[in-house]
Amino acid sequence: MSIVLTDEEELQPEPQPQPKYVQVWLPYINNTIKMSLRARMILPRLAVVAQKRPATITGLRELVGAFISRDAISRALKQLEPLKLAKKTATGWEAVEPTGSVREAFRWKKKASGPWFNRYVHLTIPLPVSNPFPCRPNALELFAVWHGMNRLNLLEQPITNRRLSRFLGISRDCVIDCRKTLREVLPSLPKPEYMTYQSASTEQPGSVAAKLRELGVGQPEAVIAVAKLKSVYGRDLLKLVGKLAEKHDRERFGPDLTGFALTVLTTRKRKGAARITTP
Repeated sequence: MSIVLTDEEELQPEPQPQPKYVQVWLPYINNTIKMSLRARMILPRLAVVAQKRPATITGLRELVGAFISRDAISRALKQLEPLKLAKKTATGWEAVEPTGSVREAFRWKKKASGPWFNRYVHLTIPLPVSNPFPCRPNALELFAVWHGMNRLNLLEQPITNRRLSRFLGISRDCVIDCRKTLREVLPSLPKPEYMTYQSASTEQPGSVAAKLRELGVGQPEAVIAVAKLKSVYGRDLLKLVGKLAEKHDRERFGPDLTGFALTVLTTRKRKGAARITTP
């Protein structure tokens, strides 16, 4: 039995990914290579982030939500590395455009332009703010199957176990088990259009948040919020974090300055920003 899979140009009326939501683009991959669901989620996010600079595991963790742990991200990167889809650098990880037999395992759009990660046939899944399947060890698989079924239904495409398996990177037996579980819990689930999804970053180039991220702060919004409570704003905050970046022991604390900056800010009494000094 073969799958009739059309290119995305023909998969209408699929809406284009909306920038206000955090989206993942799960590639359709044939069975010549093995790539887990978590690796398929990490690959496109890594490709987007690494256009500017290598991505850290902490940074990727913030981009894929609470479904995937740091250890799972690390395992996913190690799965992508031998496929030459990811490489480790001195400062983080970078995505690599597939070549050779690995490239042939992807299905590519006939008419597409832009970066390589925008040209493969994919299934778009937005990430929810909260886990709709708490206390279930296979929550990610359940959500992916649930949303995959809804997306294929929206596109008026056949919903088969094999089709979901190819898009999601899980076995057909796993798809069958997930669909069985979903039939039991579907009445208590909100419809996808009524779910609350993670908002994408609205940082503007040159903004304080963007500059903090360049210095190594993985969660600039959290740092800015705490800084405001301490009357530390804009340029003074950037000076403070700049000093932390210079003095920060990265081998001990890792590349993300978020925790260190929050600790410095929260342990200080309310005072003028100009008088703040680093420990």
